[in-house]
Amino acid sequence: MSQVCIEHLALADFSAFGATADELVAYALDDIGVLSADTLINGQPARPLVESFYHKRQQVRRTTRLGNLLIQGGVISREQLIEALSCHVTREIPLGEALIELGFCTQEQLDATLSQQAEIRRRLNS
Repeated sequence: MSQVCIEHLALADFSAFGATADELVAYALDDIGVLSADTLINGQPARPLVESFYHKRQQVRRTTRLGNLLIQGGVISREQLIEALSCHVTREIPLGEALIELGFCTQEQLDATLSQQAEIRRRLNS
């Protein structure tokens, strides 16, 4: 078996969704294509660990959608998001454009939230 070397794993980069160290190692092994059905991490099968990692990351991605972040930030209400999503779909325009056109947020609020979203997602994909 060839040697596998994993470096620069920073658990803090994944703290946004609560990944454990074992899950992070399983993810790293899967990411480089060496995770097998027989892989154990601290005596545990690695496959469920990597699946847990991906599930947690997907949960965070769902909660970091633009509309959710705007609601969490108190910029818009859930009802406004629903109306803007309807406009987004029917007019085939970006959600941010729909939110601004409907007067639910300003360009500055949108830009700040998009920056926040990009930073969170950048950390998740590191």
